[in-house]
Formats: sequence, C-alpha cells, structure tokens
Amino acid sequence: MKSYLGQEHQEYFDHTDVVGDICYNFIDENGRSSLSSWNERVIALELDQLREIPLVIGVACGLEKVQAIKAALEGKLVHVLVTDEQTAQALFD
Repeated sequence: MKSYLGQEHQEYFDHTDVVGDICYNFIDENGRSSLSSWNERVIALELDQLREIPLVIGVACGLEKVQAIKAALEGKLVHVLVTDEQTAQALFD
C-alpha cells in the first residue's frame, strides 16, 4: 500500500486489521473486507462481486506482499496466482 498511498497514509494502516488490498478493497488476514474507513471512500468492485467471477487471476510478488497474498487466497478471492519463486516459497513457509 505504501507504493501508491505514500508513507503519510501508511501510519494509518499500521493501526488497523488491513494486510493488503485487492481491487482497491482493503482486506484483513482472512481475505474479508477490513473495517477500515477507507473502504467506505472508494468506488471499486466489491469482494462479493469479485467472488462471482468464474476465473480470477492474481499477479503479485515480493516478500512485502506475502501476508496480503495469503489473505486473498484464504478469502478465496483468486483462483490462480502468478508470482515469483521467492514469494511462492515464503507462502509455503
């Protein structure tokens, strides 16, 4: 999230249950919509709508995204994951 929200907003997320986002929906570690007030401010495809799509391919890599990737998989938000070897190994560890 730092990459597009900037450091000034990162501190806000340090005090919430947010581990990442998918389609600009901020999610918790279980892949559920976070209680973050940011979710009320955005116009995006909702998680229930995303789950209705027959094939969702997620593309993400980097150790900083492992927690968010795990959450997306846990919440059954993606069916296929494209990532790099290091990130894949971290997901299994």
